[in-house]
Amino acid sequence: MIKADSTLLYRLFSHRVTFAVFVLTCFLLLVIGLSFYEGRNRAGISLTGLRLSSWSLAQFRAEAESFEHEVILADTRIKQPIKLKISYDILWSRFDYLLTSDETFAVRRFNDNVAEIEHLFAKFKALDPVVSDLARYGIKENSLRQLESNWKPIHEGINQLVIDNLIGGDSGNLTQQFDQDLNQVSQIRTALLLMLSGGLIYFLFAFIYLKKQSKTDPLTGLPNRYFLAQKKAVKEDDLYIVCEIKSFQTIQTDHGDAETDALIRESAKKLADCISEEDSLIHLSYGEFVIIRRASSTPAETVRTFIDRSSFDWKTVDSTVPIQFAMGADPGNRELTEDRSWRIRHTNALRALSHSLNKGLDLTIVDEKLISEYQLKRQLLRELVHFFRGNAPSNINLSIVYQPIVRVNRSKTIAGAEVLLRGRLGDDTPVPPNVIVDICEKHQLGQVFGKWLLNKIASEASQILSATRFDGFLSINLNPSLISPELPALLKSTVLAAGFEPENLCLEITEDNASIEFESTVPILQELKTLGINIALDDFGTGYSSLEYLQKLQIDKLKIDRNFVNHIESDAAREHFLKGIIDITHLLNVETVVEGVENEVQWAIVARHKADFVQGYYAYKPMAFAPFLSLLVSKLPPPLVSASIRPAY
Repeated sequence: MIKADSTLLYRLFSHRVTFAVFVLTCFLLLVIGLSFYEGRNRAGISLTGLRLSSWSLAQFRAEAESFEHEVILADTRIKQPIKLKISYDILWSRFDYLLTSDETFAVRRFNDNVAEIEHLFAKFKALDPVVSDLARYGIKENSLRQLESNWKPIHEGINQLVIDNLIGGDSGNLTQQFDQDLNQVSQIRTALLLMLSGGLIYFLFAFIYLKKQSKTDPLTGLPNRYFLAQKKAVKEDDLYIVCEIKSFQTIQTDHGDAETDALIRESAKKLADCISEEDSLIHLSYGEFVIIRRASSTPAETVRTFIDRSSFDWKTVDSTVPIQFAMGADPGNRELTEDRSWRIRHTNALRALSHSLNKGLDLTIVDEKLISEYQLKRQLLRELVHFFRGNAPSNINLSIVYQPIVRVNRSKTIAGAEVLLRGRLGDDTPVPPNVIVDICEKHQLGQVFGKWLLNKIASEASQILSATRFDGFLSINLNPSLISPELPALLKSTVLAAGFEPENLCLEITEDNASIEFESTVPILQELKTLGINIALDDFGTGYSSLEYLQKLQIDKLKIDRNFVNHIESDAAREHFLKGIIDITHLLNVETVVEGVENEVQWAIVARHKADFVQGYYAYKPMAFAPFLSLLVSKLPPPLVSASIRPAY
């Protein structure tokens, strides 16, 4: 069994230390010059942190005042319980931000601020049942008085906390820390001269030692990738496993390189304890391990055992992090007469690991289906590049089809249509739309895909306008890359140029897009709404659902995902939940489109709860452009025709 012991020499002559000494020795004069600016940089960084903390405290007090205002309004004729709940959630988030954010570290380092904030937060959390009842069931005298009584000392505590920190806090301690930092830089300048002579001696010994250790990972003491290149290091009947710590990038970002190095060493020891003397453990790259299990006849059971035995709680100075590995395995092919290269085995196992990480799984064992999926994605990427750039013939065909949308209160009367993306590789291989969109987004084709889609829609929309008295809104679901400052101009040159007025256009965004780039998304949507364009939130309930989105994004329409409709006819709880979504949405003056209605019973339930629009197989199935246009013409004169267009993903 390969052991993961870490010796003094491993640490002393690690690649990280050697590189640091090399840079220090070769560029010592430059470092001395740059060190004069180090004190200024540290002061600037610290002052920036102080400013951010002061701003956060000011926002804290402002949000507390906003909640106080809503509590006061709750006892008047202009009461709005839903705003009371939203204001409560915002203040809740500010408490959590003060306790956990890096930007508010300066607040937490002085006095007993952490204990005071946690104390106030605990009392504030206790208000949640009361606030929720007021928002859900309306204002009740007893509940309101209880809220006012319990909120008052919390409000006073928040004000006192802000006063203590912004007016009477330990700013002098922070200044003293600035001076200590600058003194430290001065001492470093003096030490550089001594380090110059020490560096030459270090490199002499490092060269001798590292020459002997070229096949050993200096961080863990394990064999590295050169071990795998050895003849017969990996045999075909071996189980080849690639493993990685779950959320490793997040852990590295949160804890820094030094603590992450310690985690990797501890992880190596845990994995080494799981294998036998005949097995091999390799540290292939930073945080990526390979296990070679000799002649394993039960791959799934073996890897599952590794996962269970290697899990542990990693304890740092100020936290405890549960560590668990995700693994991908290539079980080998014993029918082959010759051993495949370790690189082929590694690629297959790495694909299995990637599948585990993407799907939130602990384990994936590669098979022909998974390999075929990756090969298909590679082929699709090549064909999509050819399709969009036009620099070579492409074997992929992209098109759009239409699924009509109907009004709930007028059975099967067409109110619009959703346009779905369709893809086909060659003549007979359908490609899921979400796969096409994912590939485009991951490989910098998102913008060109979005432009192609808008041009395609504009071309067919102009034919609709010329053949029908179209007077409805056109709704387009945006892929993530289209949500950019160039979007308004792009819409003007495509769909709007086809004859649509801005008020007849509605853009759909999904919840995950809104949450990933929330700060940059809002200004773009505000500019679009200034032009008169409507905004819809698509696939509600499948991402990061929040009523705050409906308010801050100024949503006009909400599309309720089919997951809330499936089996609703036999699930009273699901029906009750759907009703709640529709009721709250209507309180916010937002229209609802319920997707996935597939039978008459589901239609009746949705209609009973007064949704605005419905789409699904019960009304119409998706159809090509020509049949859809014929359908619109056959329904003339329409009271209102609208189209909701998106790539289905």
